[in-house]
Amino acid sequence: MEKIPLKTPSCALLKGFHPLTGLLRKLYTLIQNWIATQPKPALTATIIPSRIRFKDAVDYAKKVYHDEALLSAYQKLAAPGVHLFRLAISDALCGPHISDLFHLVRKGEDSLTIRIKATDNVAVAKVLFRFVGADGHLLEEGMGHGFGDRGWWIYTTRHSIDDLPDSLVTITAFDISGNKAIICKYF
Repeated sequence: MEKIPLKTPSCALLKGFHPLTGLLRKLYTLIQNWIATQPKPALTATIIPSRIRFKDAVDYAKKVYHDEALLSAYQKLAAPGVHLFRLAISDALCGPHISDLFHLVRKGEDSLTIRIKATDNVAVAKVLFRFVGADGHLLEEGMGHGFGDRGWWIYTTRHSIDDLPDSLVTITAFDISGNKAIICKYF
């Protein structure tokens, strides 16, 4: 028995003379017409703010490429193979997180030392400590100092503990894109 080689109708297929080509075109046209008649999904109250946040994040990522300071900051933090545009969008969409608040009083010292853990998906840029008295006046304000590689920040007050009775401390952590996390505690 002799094998008959199968011939592919490549020239006919390209010119549209093959019967399958016509059927595929008709099927494609039918699917496109069906898709056009389907109702578009309604924008819900949760979709609109998400789209606005993502648009703002994309705008921020575009701004990063035009600002040399921001661009160099992200280049220092980017892991190998991570695109800076995606990193900036991720940073803009995800804010920092504050946890593990400790206040320490050392023997022989009048100052108060506060230690917190502030983390972010990219990096925490700064942490601000504010002490407000019971009467609403600002008693002290200052920037925390990062130490270690695990997101720990520390602040030591300039006033003695006796000068900070019933004060409200507000700790605000900022990431590079400007997102912030706030935690408040009475001392």
